[in-house]
Amino acid sequence: TSDFITSLKLEQPSLIGHSLGGVGSFGVASVNPGNLYKVVALSPGLPMNRQGLSGILKGLSHYLDKKAKTPVKSALFFVLNTLPLDLHLLRNPQAWAGITNDVRALQLEQFQAYVPSLILHAEDDEFIELSTKVEEGIRANGIVVKRFVGLDHNWPISYAGLATREILEFLR
Repeated sequence: TSDFITSLKLEQPSLIGHSLGGVGSFGVASVNPGNLYKVVALSPGLPMNRQGLSGILKGLSHYLDKKAKTPVKSALFFVLNTLPLDLHLLRNPQAWAGITNDVRALQLEQFQAYVPSLILHAEDDEFIELSTKVEEGIRANGIVVKRFVGLDHNWPISYAGLATREILEFLR
């Protein structure tokens, strides 16, 4: 992503990412913060960090039990679009280690915001938990956190208008 920004000669773009993409956006900001304006992460994290395969199966069963607020079509779209990245990470241990370290830092309140940053998190996220203690630590490190009640992990897909409004407000 950093190379892409450089090759296009973009001047201080903002990065916005969902789930693993949110963690990746923070990672890009840590490499070269002077080249970015702001970062927005929508339910950032990685379920395998704590729960391994059981976390993924728990999320899958959540959809199959029709408890998810995200339509199955949207969930399938999300999985198909993130699968190539997931497979790349499984083949690239260094990239995987870097991302899991970023997730651990986020969860352990050691994460630093290198540029103005916003986390938009779904309160009912079946994959990524954000405890009150961790949220306080994240806020203390300069990151703005907003929570949404009644939404699941794929809320940016199902409620794109809500995501857009919050992002535009933060970027202004």
